[in-house]
Amino acid sequence: MSSFLSSLHIYPIKSCAGIDLAQSGIGHAGLDGDRRWMLVDAAGGFMTQREWPAMALVRPELDAQTLRVRAPGMPVLEVLAGRDAAPPTAVRVWNDTTAGADEGDAAARWFSDFLGAECRLLRVHPRAERIASLDRVRAWTARHGELAPGLGERHVFGFADGFPLLIIGQSSLDDLNLRLGRGGHEPVGMARFRPNIVVAGLEPFDEDHVALLRVGEVALPLVKPCARCAIPNIDPATARRSDQPGRTLISYRGTTDGVLFGQNGLVLAPPGAVLRVGDPVEVEWAF
Repeated sequence: MSSFLSSLHIYPIKSCAGIDLAQSGIGHAGLDGDRRWMLVDAAGGFMTQREWPAMALVRPELDAQTLRVRAPGMPVLEVLAGRDAAPPTAVRVWNDTTAGADEGDAAARWFSDFLGAECRLLRVHPRAERIASLDRVRAWTARHGELAPGLGERHVFGFADGFPLLIIGQSSLDDLNLRLGRGGHEPVGMARFRPNIVVAGLEPFDEDHVALLRVGEVALPLVKPCARCAIPNIDPATARRSDQPGRTLISYRGTTDGVLFGQNGLVLAPPGAVLRVGDPVEVEWAF
């Protein structure tokens, strides 16, 4: 069975709801518009659904000029996406320090009111410099060969956890839902796992054994398994927590590196590259 892109997704605000796309521009930083904004708390720490599950109910809309944000019981917030950036503010995403631009007091009040805690909205500053893990890139290169000079150094990206892309095979979710059903649990949607790219036509967890995906002129090296936190246990429609699907996943996907589901990827793409749902995918295996 041939493989193809079955869905594309961006998450303009880190840890808030995603946007499903029929097509997207793609470059070294990932899909256009992905994780370009982030919330920080009063101490300057980045905020996620791990501590603030109501972030799942924050639904952004994005065009070239405006970020619009909706949430239950709140007026629509509009932020000019193309306005001049504020002076850079140093912010940390896990072990990385990068630069953010504060989006102002009105946006800060909107999010603080909805979440019930003081916070501010930042976007990636034009001078931000953050690259993917060079250790992972070098390990990939040592195993599979050099794909392009300076592969890791070229991947300046936004507020994603560690890499520009997260890629999951549709069959991996289907397999999980079969197991959930056998245990008497409801199936879950792919939105729980917040991928950027979903690929159909693979066997369950085939992505664990893929070195590279090619979509036309776009090359996607898969460089690191994704160890899952508790966010997949939060229902994106209600923001309620449970112990599933995490408890089922750990029973067969638990490793010394965590509970693995999906692969983090890099991007090599020519200027103006576009991915479209339905595009055929060529798989280069790791063995």
